[in-house]
Amino acid sequence: LAEESGLIGDVGAWVLREAVRHAAAWRRAGTPVLAGAMVGVNVSWRQVSQPTLVDEVVAALDEHGLEPAALCVEVTESALMEDCGRSRATLRRLRALGVRISLDDFGTGHSSLSVLRDFPLDSLKLDRSFLSGGGDWEIVEAVCRMARSMELRVVAEGIEEPRQAERAARLGCDFGQGWLYCHPLPAAELEAEVARLATALRRGGPARVA
Repeated sequence: LAEESGLIGDVGAWVLREAVRHAAAWRRAGTPVLAGAMVGVNVSWRQVSQPTLVDEVVAALDEHGLEPAALCVEVTESALMEDCGRSRATLRRLRALGVRISLDDFGTGHSSLSVLRDFPLDSLKLDRSFLSGGGDWEIVEAVCRMARSMELRVVAEGIEEPRQAERAARLGCDFGQGWLYCHPLPAAELEAEVARLATALRRGGPARVA
């Protein structure tokens, strides 16, 4: 609805500013674990195809004093393919600033391999559908091998059970994301939950969290 109504630009800019503000505050406060965290922000196809996105990112980083490498812009394959030329130019400008770029829901689009070749990416997030049910583990392993050859990190989405996390890590996924680690939380409640999670992972919990 936000995209259809044209409100996505304002909504997306607000989300970006808030994410950067919280990340910068956690770093200034020296919050354990969060002090070194990278925050990811999803952007829509309307945002990534507009050159104003770069200006919004620069303004947010400058306003709150956050280094570019602490921000990751996450975008889906379908968003990139809406306007390839403009999207590629926007992402290259962001990458030149030092901002990280991640391909979200990898494997659900129709141009996965060309996107990996043509766009400046740091990581890809393997869609949860490959880990649900019995899991398409051969595909997970193949994606991890390909990603390593291209110097990309892999995030396994939809981790809900320890067995999923353990197998994803064994096959080469660098990070895990899902309800096994934490449900969505307000920023004010995140610090305590991340501290608990960090302790559990140090004790041998499955995979690293994204």
